[in-house]
Amino acid sequence: MARRGEGPDFIEALARGLDVIRVFHADRPRMSLAEVAAAADLARPTARRILLTLVELGYVRSEPGGFRLTPRVLDLGMAYVVRWGCGISRGRICRIWWVARVSRRR
Repeated sequence: MARRGEGPDFIEALARGLDVIRVFHADRPRMSLAEVAAAADLARPTARRILLTLVELGYVRSEPGGFRLTPRVLDLGMAYVVRWGCGISRGRICRIWWVARVSRRR
């Protein structure tokens, strides 16, 4: 999935990390290392390092049977949602923000 950037400032590792986050879906919320590597088109050692980094940062949780995103991934889009609204009520935005914040304490 990761693509080579056109410019000298492109960071391939960041692109790969975002690819890993994007392979998780509602129909596959928990994925094994092999599934993540295949879905993101990455070598297993690369996928493993990215997943373990995301675990350490709190964006992914390791559990029996694989890995799962945590609510902290909501932080990645909250600045945009808060600024532009995206058709979401202010109350719903506050609830989403609260879930993301509370999940950090766990």
